[in-house]
Parts: sequence; C-alpha cells; structure tokens
Amino acid sequence: MTHVRALSMIGISLLLAAQAWSATEDPLPRRGYFGAVLDADSEQGVRVRSVLPDSPAATSGLRAEDVVTHWGTDRVAPENLMDFVRRIGATPAGTTVEAEVLREGQETTIPIHIASLPLESSADFETRYDSVEVDSHRQRVILTVPRGAGPHPALVYLQGVSCGSIESPLQPEDLDRHVASEWTRNGFAVLRIEKSGVGDSTGPPCSEIGFQDELRGYVAGLHWLTAQPGIDPQQIFLFGHSMGGVFAPLVAQQVPVRGIIVFGTIAAPVPQYFAENEERQMRMRGREGDELDRELARVDTFIAGIFGDRLTPAELEARSPDLHDFLQFRGADATHLYGRHARFWHELDDVGLPAPWARVEAPVLAIWGQADYPASRGDHVLLAETVNNAGRTTATFLEMENIGHGFDTAASMRSSMVTRMAGPFNRAIIDVTTEWMRQIGSVNSADCALPESPMDCANRRRKLSVPGVTARCVISRSAMSSTLFDAGAAG
Repeated sequence: MTHVRALSMIGISLLLAAQAWSATEDPLPRRGYFGAVLDADSEQGVRVRSVLPDSPAATSGLRAEDVVTHWGTDRVAPENLMDFVRRIGATPAGTTVEAEVLREGQETTIPIHIASLPLESSADFETRYDSVEVDSHRQRVILTVPRGAGPHPALVYLQGVSCGSIESPLQPEDLDRHVASEWTRNGFAVLRIEKSGVGDSTGPPCSEIGFQDELRGYVAGLHWLTAQPGIDPQQIFLFGHSMGGVFAPLVAQQVPVRGIIVFGTIAAPVPQYFAENEERQMRMRGREGDELDRELARVDTFIAGIFGDRLTPAELEARSPDLHDFLQFRGADATHLYGRHARFWHELDDVGLPAPWARVEAPVLAIWGQADYPASRGDHVLLAETVNNAGRTTATFLEMENIGHGFDTAASMRSSMVTRMAGPFNRAIIDVTTEWMRQIGSVNSADCALPESPMDCANRRRKLSVPGVTARCVISRSAMSSTLFDAGAAG
C-alpha cells in the first residue's frame, strides 16, 4: 500500500475550496470541488494531467491533456500554478466559471461547474467537522471518534511543515487521513487541525504566516478538543510529526496533556540541525572531497545569513550571488524557503531548541526511524536526555527499523530517498504508539512521581512487547537501557 500527500508536489490534485457547506454550529463555509490533477509543464498554461471520475471537471467535459489558459477573465500562467490553485479555491461552490482551454491545438471554452467537496466519512467511526477561532479568522478542525459513548482517549495530530491540506475526502489512503483513521480504529479519537488559509480555513495563506501564528492554531484546536462530548480531557496525547514535533512541547505548555509522541523531528538548535541535515543528504547524493567542502561552505553562508543575520532569501542572494542555485534547489523565492515565509524560519530559531523540552511535564516518546533521512538519531536522543535531565517527567528514545520519514517501509535512508518516501505504509508506527498510549493512560501519575527514579518508573510501568520493533530506552546521559520495548522478530 503506497501513500501520497495530496497537494505536496507540482502535480496537484485539486480538491479545492470555496463557499458551500456549513453546519448549524459551524460558521466556517465548506470549500468547493474541482477534481483535476494539474501540471505546470506547458508554456501556454496549466496542463490537465488527469480528471477524477464523476468530478465537476469530468462532468463539465474537461479532459486529460487539455491546457487551461484562462479561468474566467484571468490568464493562467504555468509559473503561477499555486496562485491558480488558490484562485479556484476562492471560487464559491455553485458557481460556473468559463475556462478557456487548448485542446489538440484548438481553443475552446468549457463551463466548469464548481461543486461542494464531499466530507470524509467511514463506516468504522464518526467524523466531526467544526472550526476554531484563531486571531481574527477561523480554522477547520476534523475529529474522528470511535463508535460508542466513551469517554474516549484522544490524540492531536500535529503535522509537518508543508502547507498541504490534512483533509482528503476522495483519497482515504492519503497519509494524514490514513494514520488518523488507524488510530481511531484502535480506540483513540484523533484531531487534525487545518493550517491558516489551507482547505476550508480562512486567514492568511499558510505560506505567509509565522511559526507563532501556526502555534496559536494548534493551541486553539486542543482547547476545543478538551470540551468535546465523548472525549476524556484527562487522556489527550500529542503526536508531532516532523515539524509538528517542534510545536508539541510548546502546545503542551499551554494546555496540559497526558503524553507526547514525536517522530522524525528537530531537537538540536535550528542552525545545527540545518548544517547536519544538509551534510547528511549531500553525502547520500554522492558529494565528497573538494566538491563536498565547497557545498558545505555554501551551507555555512546560508545558515549565517538566514539564521544569524535574519535575512530573507532575496537579501541573502543579493549579498552572496553564488548562492542562487543553492537557494533555488531549496524552493526559495524573494521571501520564502521550503514553501514557508522567512519569518517562519526566524521564529523557529527563536524557540531555542532543545530548551522547551526541559519544561515538559508529560511523559514523552521520541521515535526515530533508521530510514528517516531528513531527521537524525542524535536529535531524538538529545530530546529524551533534555526531558529526563530536567527531572519533571520521563522520556523514552525509540529507534525503529525499516521506517522512513513518511512512515514508509524502507530498508535504509538511501532507499527511502530514492523512492521519495513512497514505499508501503509501515503499520508499526500505529502499533507502537497505540500500545505506548494505552500503557501511559493506564498508569496513575502518582505512581511515577519523583523521587522514584525515571528509569525505575519507566521500566516498572511501561514495558511493552511489540512484534517487529527494535528499540532502545534513553533515560539520561549516564543511563541507557533496552528494557522499555522487547525486541521482536524484524518483519
């Protein structure tokens, strides 16, 4: 089974937004639905790579290989594909738009009837749609809840840095929806929080907001969750994936939680992480010797400019023109890097990692997959050590075999990189996290109160047995144990 994140690559499945659905208790309008996969590989406009069956694009007569040149009176430029995506998203459902299309070299006009995007649903559990107010706008929240009266334990899913949507009504195997569904089938309600300007959410585009803006959205979502019927507010966990793991301790400082799990995250100071990550991936791409030294010198200049001097990419390139190709490879424009505004990266650095982990008071599980090439083992060990050395709670470092950054099954970092994390979903991430949350949830917090040593408490109360998982438990710099998880046969 292969999982892909919708809206993450240049071929974008336009499950797009507008103004249609609204529940009585939810003032946030529902987005509309177009239903085509587009590519920016035509000079005349945006090419239609494929059309989803029974979608508005299909019923309107749009075909694969058509090139959309105008949307209403607006020209569609291939270099502005994301602007076109946002333009469609701003089109109210129920609207008909005249699209000018090149088909086999001939111009034609096709009326496109924008419909309302279906809601996610499952026969296995309940799916609730609502929204939360953040600053002066509203953000979509989606909660999947096990059948039965409850109260149910819950998990808040803090996603990575991408500005792609966490909702996927037409693609149940999309990563964010899939992991939420699997946890829910295991008995945990799961909350997903759409970022500002993404999907149904109003507010500034995700690409323009800062780190602190995004943090406020997660805190608002967690506050909302604690008041939901059928949810046990004393049994709420956080799962931070990638950049979501940086947000996790900051969210937990504002709203207490039962436990925190992170996977593939950053814990070292941000400039250090960038330096180590760049070198690791350069070596994986075969850079060595003088070539590697030259590239690492450019990394140093990049880090000094972006994080040391708080420059934008345009300001950095003006000062160091030789970084043009380096910045372009990292998705830079005048003010953005890796799809986010320079302000986001500057505010991320201001967090002062790993210090927030020293203030955490809930148990922590820090997971690193051996095939996770954008993340490092050292960051996760550092995270666990920071928590445990602070003495407020206990943290465990878990190293898992055969899993990459996208929860993909991969034998090594290189194989995950080659497939771009598109290997089959590794269900071990669901099994391990579910068992840990069940164990943490069953332990009376008084049983683990200091001065009992963190190691004694962890080993006595949370020894798990999960087949196919190899792990090490890190309690402090001077104490390492492999007793938290029993190593099963690798499968």
